[in-house]
Amino acid sequence: MGAPRAIALCQCFNGALEFQAGHWAAAEAAPARIDPALPRDRRGLREALACQRLGVLQTARGQLALGQTTLEEGVMAAEQALMRGHRLARLYAAMACNRPAAGDPDAPTRPLTLAWR
Repeated sequence: MGAPRAIALCQCFNGALEFQAGHWAAAEAAPARIDPALPRDRRGLREALACQRLGVLQTARGQLALGQTTLEEGVMAAEQALMRGHRLARLYAAMACNRPAAGDPDAPTRPLTLAWR
């Protein structure tokens, strides 16, 4: 149909809805479906978004170290993505939630420090 951005946006929202409903497997699969829908110049944005969604999901599942690693990969992707500032803010916010869950109470301020580099 020729509307790759609209398709990608719908896939993104679909994954968020699956997450909110507690459908973990469907939520985990949703970011992977975004990739074919985006033009090549938007892949960094897709990768950063997928890492954010997956990292939040892994954190919610108790996979804290894996979630943190995924979120860090998202930060690297976001550095080269369109909407860089927005993507980084979302990833740092997710990281600020991940670390206290892992028993690191001082960690929420570290992602903020990274954001100001």
